Amino acid sequence: MAGTKVNVKTVWGKKEKKSSIKINATTLGGALEELLKLPEWGEFDGKLDVDHKANSKGHVTEVTLKPSYTILMPTWAGYGKATKTCRGEWDRMWKKLDEHENGHRLIHLEALAAIQSHLQMQTDLTVEQFEADLARMMEDGQSKQEKFDAATGHGSKKGVELNITKDCQ
Repeated sequence: MAGTKVNVKTVWGKKEKKSSIKINATTLGGALEELLKLPEWGEFDGKLDVDHKANSKGHVTEVTLKPSYTILMPTWAGYGKATKTCRGEWDRMWKKLDEHENGHRLIHLEALAAIQSHLQMQTDLTVEQFEADLARMMEDGQSKQEKFDAATGHGSKKGVELNITKDCQ
């Protein structure tokens, strides 16, 4: 007799990148001062909501994963009036920051894939075991996010910095 398999569905919520961290500075040097006041220059916010159904034996029959994420990136008010050199340095930093935040997105997607795979392989999964497994896998994903930030210095070790030349002060 075959056991109760878990039917896993994934329903994506929002997946977006917004340039919504406003840096109100006229110079690149001023932009750096404003950025340094922030806890992070960019921000990845990944979420995973989960619903489940169980049968009368207490075995999970269906799981609906509801992942979403938002990436917040900075915009510099003085960009349009800045020199080509200053815009180029902003663009270089922004690209490196975008790469860093995308790294967080990839970790989020890997954690989601691991959860999906684990659940799809389960038979006669009790609600208690499901909740324990899910909590462990979510903690593992968060740990990987934290290790990524520690290894990259929140991106600063990978080029997320602004080099201010005299004409960009």
